[in-house]
Amino acid sequence: MDVDPAEFILSDGRILKPRVEAIPIRLDELFKLYRSSMPRGAKEERTLEGEQLYFKHLLRYFGPKRIVQSIGLADVQTYVADCSKDTYRDSPITIDTIRKELSTFRLVWNWALSQSRLAMSCPTKGVKYPKRDAKQPFMTWSEIERIISRGGLTADEEHDLWDCLFLSTDEVGSLLEHTLNEKKLQRSSEINSSKETAA
Repeated sequence: MDVDPAEFILSDGRILKPRVEAIPIRLDELFKLYRSSMPRGAKEERTLEGEQLYFKHLLRYFGPKRIVQSIGLADVQTYVADCSKDTYRDSPITIDTIRKELSTFRLVWNWALSQSRLAMSCPTKGVKYPKRDAKQPFMTWSEIERIISRGGLTADEEHDLWDCLFLSTDEVGSLLEHTLNEKKLQRSSEINSSKETAA
């Protein structure tokens, strides 16, 4: 029986199956095999689209020719660290997105394990994720002005505070009225300007 001596000793001699050596497989091949194994209708279209997007991100990061068995916990941890600093359409990639991508990676890996295409468990166990940024609670106009008046905030921090502005019904009404009046003034100015140009 072809059993690793260390595994045999650590399992108190209870290893029943010999270790299976999986054939090296590239990441792009693994994703193709997984997709082709799915029967039509097994998953919702949106789920398949989401998986396809996550495959694309993972392939871009690790490289399509990367041998899957060479990806370890340190590689996955670096992936998390790098992605958490990355942006998409000028917004940071969220921790939730990174978790979904790695969840999809683990799903495919476990499928490959069940098909005997891989012989080792997925290297996502033990990955540390950055903490989510705590969002500020909603605040009134006067609360935000009081915080800003204390000083010590950057322009970005002040901007973030205004994103938390809570307006009462009366304040919403006043804001809408002000916006409408501004629009009327702008339109009136444009009409006058076009009349002067025409004359």
